[in-house]
Amino acid sequence: MKTLFFGSNIFIYGMGKMGVRTYLLLKENNVRVKSFIDSSDIKQKMSFDEIGCISFGKYIEQYNKEDIVIVAINDNSVYEKLRDVLSCEVIYFRNIEKQISRTYKRIKGFDELLKLRERFGGMIF
Repeated sequence: MKTLFFGSNIFIYGMGKMGVRTYLLLKENNVRVKSFIDSSDIKQKMSFDEIGCISFGKYIEQYNKEDIVIVAINDNSVYEKLRDVLSCEVIYFRNIEKQISRTYKRIKGFDELLKLRERFGGMIF
């Protein structure tokens, strides 16, 4: 998987359960994620495994055509909108979901996210 993302800044759009699952799959495959992107003001103040979260507006200020944005929310219309707006590569998590599902079980609630924080030694707040 790393060769697919070699030389690109990877951003995950969505810092919810699917975003964390996507991040963990990428980390397991030695792919470095630069940041999460989320519209929630609360999540923008959080980090997971020392990976911070920025607003879409902040991302737009800094992005370039070499970036890859993985849309990790269950809304195809958001993926389509980002694909139409951004000139970088945009990947919908459904395209890599089978790999994520095989690797990580479904995350059930905030307690499970806290357990993952402990496992990976990262900060969630």
